[in-house]
Formats: sequence, C-alpha cells, structure tokens
Amino acid sequence: SASGFGCSSKAPKGWSGFTSRYADHWARNDQECQAGRPVCDRNLARFGAAAKSRVSDHNRQRSRNSSIGAEAFLKVFIIAGEESGDKLGHALMTGLRQLVPEVTFEGVGGGLMQSQGLNSRFDMRELSVMGLVEILPKYFHFKKRIRETANAVVESQPDVIITIDSPEFCLRVAKAVKQHSDVRTVHYVAPSVWAWRPKRATKMAVYIDHVLALLPFEPPFMQNEGMQCDFVGHPVVTEPQASESDASEFRLRHGIGDAPMLLV
Repeated sequence: SASGFGCSSKAPKGWSGFTSRYADHWARNDQECQAGRPVCDRNLARFGAAAKSRVSDHNRQRSRNSSIGAEAFLKVFIIAGEESGDKLGHALMTGLRQLVPEVTFEGVGGGLMQSQGLNSRFDMRELSVMGLVEILPKYFHFKKRIRETANAVVESQPDVIITIDSPEFCLRVAKAVKQHSDVRTVHYVAPSVWAWRPKRATKMAVYIDHVLALLPFEPPFMQNEGMQCDFVGHPVVTEPQASESDASEFRLRHGIGDAPMLLV
C-alpha cells in the first residue's frame, strides 16, 4: 500500500513490514479522533504528503460528523498490464481492503484483481505485448489507451494512482496524469536501474512520488532521485515450496532419476 493508507494494525502475510507501520499510525490517529482531538501534524513528517492529506481529510470529517472515529475512506485507481502485475495487484488490493474496509478500486486489471471488486476499463490483455514486432501494429491503439486511462484518472480524482510494473504503459499514464493533476502516484515494482539504464530513475522522479520495491537493495536508487521508496518484499517468498518428497515425485514422473538438473 501507499504511505498513510491504513486503519487497522492487521496486515496479511508478506505486507507486515510495510503496511503495519502505517496501520499502527492510523490506529493512533483513530484513538486521537475518538478522544475528540485532531491528529498532531508533528507525527506526520515521515509519512509523506499522502498520509498528511488523508489525516487532514479524516480530521475534517471528524469535525463535520457527530460519529467521531468513523471509518476512513480511500479511493484507489490501480493499473496492471500483465498476469504478474495482476497477481501483485490482487495481493495489494487484499491488503488494502483489510486495512481500509471502505476502500474502492477502479482502473485496469485481470481476473484476480477483478475478483477483488475491480471493474476493469478494458481487457488487460490488450497491454500484454512484448517486443517491437508486437508493439508496432498496435502503437496507435496503445497510445489511445494511455490517453483514455490518464483522462479517467484525472476525472475520477482518486486519493492515489497505483501502477504495477508494465512501465511502457503505466509510467506513460502516470506522466500524463501528473501534467493535469496533483494526485499521488505510486509505482509498484522498481525498474532495475541498478542493472541497466540508471537514468530511468531520474526521469521517473518527475512524475512518480513513491515506489514499492521487491528487492531490499533497491530503495536507495529511488530515494537518491527524490522519490520515496519502500521495500515490500518479493511475492515469491509467500509461494509454497516443494518438499523433498515433491522433488522425488517430480523426478520419478519425468524419468529423471538421480541425474543433476539445471533450471534455466
């Protein structure tokens, strides 16, 4: 989740390191609201502009509403362009829904994200293209979808736009959105600037506010360019691991025996 987006201290496995500190922060905010006191700004410095904006809205709602401590509300525009992103988006949406039950989602995603309530604006598979040969015939349609999606974000006025990987599409949408809106932009999966094209981080910093990184050494590369960045962990660590008996059964089923195997 993005900074400041939480109201409960419970977070799903794999998110505890990232979401719990914001969840704890919001739990304290709720206690302040229930006591009839506004949230203290000095506690917000390290949570970024998005958190401060959400708390300010929360305080204004508290002052307008006789039911102090009402549930926080969060409107998220979320975009994934391929199956791996759909899987990440599903886990992120699940976590956000646990932290902020009143969260609403709109955007682009696959079946997994749609199972969390997303009504995808178009079939995500339109964006699953690779290489120049696949992109060229669809170039103008691709540009149209970027423009349509960016316009939808601006019109929707969400609390945050979360783009998941697929930089060819997602980062172009974020860039277009920032030209017409100050909505907070969060990109999930840091580009491998540590391996090649390091200037991508410099360019991203113009229109991306916060990056969620899969690898523990990636945040400094983003932070050095002025973006906030949190290491949220790689989803592979939550996948079930094969046991010795599973491995033996696999070898037996495929007639491998005791021969050494190389995974490519």
